[in-house]
Amino acid sequence: MSRIGKQPVIIPSGVEVKFEGDLIVVKGSKGELRMAIQKEVTMEVKDGKVLILGASDGKDVAAHWGLMRSKVANMVKGASVGFVKKLEFEGVGFKAQANATTLTLNVGFTNPVEFQIPKGIAVVVEKNVISVSGADKELVGESAATIRSIKKPEPYKGKGIRYQGEHIIRKVGKKAAATSAYSASLCGRNSCSGGSSSRIVTGKPAMISNISMKSLRWAGSNFSSAARRPVSSSARII
Repeated sequence: MSRIGKQPVIIPSGVEVKFEGDLIVVKGSKGELRMAIQKEVTMEVKDGKVLILGASDGKDVAAHWGLMRSKVANMVKGASVGFVKKLEFEGVGFKAQANATTLTLNVGFTNPVEFQIPKGIAVVVEKNVISVSGADKELVGESAATIRSIKKPEPYKGKGIRYQGEHIIRKVGKKAAATSAYSASLCGRNSCSGGSSSRIVTGKPAMISNISMKSLRWAGSNFSSAARRPVSSSARII
């Protein structure tokens, strides 16, 4: 028994469902869809609902039962309201233009890239948003995935084509990573999180200040010893 498969699919107004041999045909305002019925299940239309029944008991039958029910539900929804996938493109000089049969993309390559729009799919471009719509959910998703694969978003600046609302995991560049690692090592060496306010934070000034202090101590010790040394009479200033 399949918990998903046993749920009937409600047929909304304006949608017609019929059977032609081993095919189920769903027709609505957004188009007409056909699908082959697998031998593991049987279907019937009763009281404005599509009932999907398992032909026999078994694990494989339960899996196909739920799958066919989901596909029929997608067909009914697609024929009535349709499906939409939206993509966004980002990049300097990136452009997109669409007509009835072709989507032309300028996304950083030497020449424009053309995507042939499948039958039953509509593509609309508004600013940096590409909308892919149609009655067939699988075809809409496949078309959107193909468009995205033309210029996948890169992880450093996010340039490319991505799904609307998709989160891209960003990476820091080599220069930024080196700077962050250097700063972290300095903080660990000089204890940036605690200590007195007069503690030196940066690395190079600390080296210079240490050298300066050594020089001053050396100069001071020499000056003190020279001051204590007696001055000869020949060197006295008269």
